[in-house]
Amino acid sequence: MAEEKHVRVSVVGEESFTLGFRMAGVSKAYDMDAEEFASRVDDIIDTEQGVLIVEGNHMNALKEKKRLEIQNAVEPVVIPITEEGEDADLRSKIKQAIGVDIWS
Repeated sequence: MAEEKHVRVSVVGEESFTLGFRMAGVSKAYDMDAEEFASRVDDIIDTEQGVLIVEGNHMNALKEKKRLEIQNAVEPVVIPITEEGEDADLRSKIKQAIGVDIWS
């Protein structure tokens, strides 16, 4: 039998953003504003996370170099989500994180 891979999912954003994820079972949530995220981003992102969901305006608060570094990292897969909807690349990022395409 194949070994199961468990992916740790975390979420960062304002309390109103993280609340829904907590209710869905995400246990690692960071309630903070965009400015605090920008100053603590290196402490929050670690290689033990598989997926980090970030409120969209928090990613926009980062300096461009740091934002690109995070977006291009293999692990964790960082998924910014805005009020307008999920990142257009969400499907491929989830596939990258867990190794399977859950939509097929």
